[in-house]
Amino acid sequence: MLLDSNILIHSIRFKLNLLEEVQRLISRHVEFYVLPQVVEELSTIVDRGKSGSKEAKLILQHLNGVKPLDFHHPGRVDELILQAAKKWGMAVATADVALKKRLREMKVPVITLRGRRLYLQPEDPEFWSI
Repeated sequence: MLLDSNILIHSIRFKLNLLEEVQRLISRHVEFYVLPQVVEELSTIVDRGKSGSKEAKLILQHLNGVKPLDFHHPGRVDELILQAAKKWGMAVATADVALKKRLREMKVPVITLRGRRLYLQPEDPEFWSI
């Protein structure tokens, strides 16, 4: 499962153990991956010192259990996530509305937030091909 920076930041804000909750929600072991570009995005947030910088700093310090996925493709981070998910048949955890829409159009399973709770699209993980 690929992780996007915004869901990582939201999980810290909401005091949600994202990795643990995802495992519980889909009732199976999940390998978590993050693109180097997502790590760079988090580092940029920390460097700018704006909204989310405290959360981004915490995430960067605690990315244990998340494997780096070296993938290069032209475009922005969202495009990289789309292409990597499609190439390796991975689900994506994101809170980005535009990215969620594009992932669903490509039939990529998505874990996202509704309020302070995670939910699946599609709702039944049995329909996931991951």
